[in-house]
Amino acid sequence: MDSNYGAGWTRTQANIDKLCTAIREQVTTKKQSYNLITKFAPLTATLEHKSFLNEVHKANNLDPGTISSMCWLKPLHCRTKGQVCSHIMLKVTDGTEANHMIVPGIYVANKKITVKKCRVDPMQCLKCQGYNHFAKECVAKSNTYGHYRDQGHWTSNCTNTTKVHCISCNTDDHPSYFRECPTFLKKAANKNNITPKNNLPFIQTEEAWTCNNKIDNRKRTPNYNPDHQQAPAIVYQQRNQKARYQQRQEYQDNQHTHNEEGYQQVWGKTATNPPPLTLIHRCCNH
Repeated sequence: MDSNYGAGWTRTQANIDKLCTAIREQVTTKKQSYNLITKFAPLTATLEHKSFLNEVHKANNLDPGTISSMCWLKPLHCRTKGQVCSHIMLKVTDGTEANHMIVPGIYVANKKITVKKCRVDPMQCLKCQGYNHFAKECVAKSNTYGHYRDQGHWTSNCTNTTKVHCISCNTDDHPSYFRECPTFLKKAANKNNITPKNNLPFIQTEEAWTCNNKIDNRKRTPNYNPDHQQAPAIVYQQRNQKARYQQRQEYQDNQHTHNEEGYQQVWGKTATNPPPLTLIHRCCNH
């Protein structure tokens, strides 16, 4: 499956069934999922109810099964008093649909929220709080607390929440799991250099625009109606300089016809004054 033909062949369900039968009986396949992060979703969202996932599909005009699961990034016991919003992790089964969520955002609990692709973080050990390996590969003899430098227990079992210490930076300014840790930011930059796809805001598909490194912030029509009515199609409201130039050239070519009929033929009945024209005269001296 190392060619475009092989990848295209596996996209047909009939071919997948043949492949599973040829390998062994009772062999099944699983669709690839893509992780997205929705920022500042209201805590009124009831993710624990299965019906809520159906409501999200209906509110955003998504096919059933597009979003396979939703979960809060911050557990309930870690939330602060009076907190009203948090981030949600989405698992999407279709890369194209995931990209369409990233650009305009989605509606969750009657609020439109921003969606971003979940980037791959550098490997960090939860046992010694070091990098470039996992806990199962760690050779440290004891566990190190991620919030402080205490040893002998996991971070989830520690009761110390006042003191902080970073093992990598050897400083008391922040804990080891801090997202703005200088060591973590350096490791993340190295990870992005090794895997350029990690820098892309979109999930790379066959469409060329998914390779852009910036999100187009052009205005789009809303894709959701609170009454769950059919959403209008996405309309790109952009200025076409070439079309304006051609339209002005048509007016200039027909400038000798000053009658109203000729003017309305180019600019329409609502036009009152022609657009400003700039005439450039070129003189050649022999």
